[in-house]
Amino acid sequence: MTILTVCPQCDEGALHPTTYTDSFKYGAGEVEVFGLQCFECDSCGAETLSPEQIVANQNLIADAKRQKSGLLSADEIRLIRNRLGLSQKTASQLFGGGENAFSKYERGVVIQSEPMDMLLRLVSEVPAAFEYLKAYKLKIPPAGRDDIAPNARLTTTIVASVVPEC
Repeated sequence: MTILTVCPQCDEGALHPTTYTDSFKYGAGEVEVFGLQCFECDSCGAETLSPEQIVANQNLIADAKRQKSGLLSADEIRLIRNRLGLSQKTASQLFGGGENAFSKYERGVVIQSEPMDMLLRLVSEVPAAFEYLKAYKLKIPPAGRDDIAPNARLTTTIVASVVPEC
């Protein structure tokens, strides 16, 4: 972590870490973000950011925007991906969004689309949907069932798991 000690503005004051709240335009309104980080000079009052603080602040801003839109947070995306046993690269191959999509989602660099968010929620809650997607996109058949075409087998499995028996 970069630790700044002397103010780069006045070259005299000492810098101290502090947190603050700020508002940002988002969509048709604004989003308020708490816990943003910076260093503040005790002499001239200038605020300076380290590279680590910039990254942390970007993640806080992205998560505030996600929350306002009802989307999964970066940590929730990481949790789902880990629970499904996927690397970031494999998750990107499976769900789309580009080669480094999940790295960007989890670092707060990019906010996932609503359809991507819905897909992540679906595969997280409906195991058969995840199995179907793996078979369809990655050609990984479900355990013990390599005798049936992936699409036919999994479509039946998904319908059976979602539609209650009559």
